[in-house]
Amino acid sequence: MQTGSFNWKWIVISVVIVPVSAYADVSSNAVVAAPKSLEKTRLELQEQGFKTDLAHFDFSTSPDLRAREAILKATIPKRNVAPFVDHPDLMEPTGSNRVIVVWKQDLLRRQTPSWPDASYQLTWDDFADAINQNQPQIDAACAAILSGPIQFDLDASAGNYILLPHLALLKNLTQTLNDWAMLTLHEGNLEAAWTNLMAATRLVTAWIPEPVEISHRVRFDDAKRVFGATWQVLQTNGWTDYQLARLQHEWETADFLSRLPEIQAFRRACDFKGLGSDTPAAQTPESGKYEDEERLLLFYRDREIEYRHAVQAGTWMQMRQMPGGTNEVLFEPKHRYTRFEMSLRRRRLVGGITWQGLSLLGA
Repeated sequence: MQTGSFNWKWIVISVVIVPVSAYADVSSNAVVAAPKSLEKTRLELQEQGFKTDLAHFDFSTSPDLRAREAILKATIPKRNVAPFVDHPDLMEPTGSNRVIVVWKQDLLRRQTPSWPDASYQLTWDDFADAINQNQPQIDAACAAILSGPIQFDLDASAGNYILLPHLALLKNLTQTLNDWAMLTLHEGNLEAAWTNLMAATRLVTAWIPEPVEISHRVRFDDAKRVFGATWQVLQTNGWTDYQLARLQHEWETADFLSRLPEIQAFRRACDFKGLGSDTPAAQTPESGKYEDEERLLLFYRDREIEYRHAVQAGTWMQMRQMPGGTNEVLFEPKHRYTRFEMSLRRRRLVGGITWQGLSLLGA
């Protein structure tokens, strides 16, 4: 007879059910709250002036800029023409604080030995023949470059998959213009040498690069190439005060820093789209992806602010002491993904090999 007896079975069941029910309520609340928190953060960032979507970027250009772009693209060698690679080293050392004046030499030095005699010597005639493959197009490019700003028409909606074929074009054209400056100096044609140097200079100073890190790095590298050509050109006294003042003005007014924070803004929008279109691992909680998306938005907000402060620094010593001033800081998701993590690993690999892990500011 069980009348008046205490049933412990129901006590045990209730002890188990209540916590499970409470956990279910908490989990359900987290799933509901996560997207709301993400949307709130996204809207707040936009109100503060931070771009969060690729639709906020427009890389289209004016008809004048597109016409100038077409003229520059016409300088690309035809596919059946082997590219010239023996560009002279314009900063070849010949002792402590001494560099060879290339255009004064009787012969040039190849970067790689020629076949079949394995000679490193390159005659000026052979040099002229090699860089004279598309001289009319180069002349047209010089005129276009000197006529106004340079910008390329691009599709910002492609995000991380944006195509940047003009980067190789700009590098090759800069080297070609430098080559022509050396050749014309060697021939004593100062007017042509000056035109080529100014075109190479403005190919750097007049270019308005898109907010993509590799584009700005290419611009920095091209600037170094033009510095070498400038040093070579200045090894003669044939220039007027007006010419020298114009060259100085080009470099003094060049803007290399103010657009750098926009790189972090565009990367935020690119990675936000990349993460949003990916599928998290099976064990990821339902709210996990929203959490990572919110963390990503805030991470790149902080990076953009760091870049804003850095470009306002008065000296490099001040800049390098700021967070992220030298070493690259990369976003790390809390949960596991497939395509998104592959793109992050590829970015880390390229940065480690090509730029030794240095940030754009530290390069």
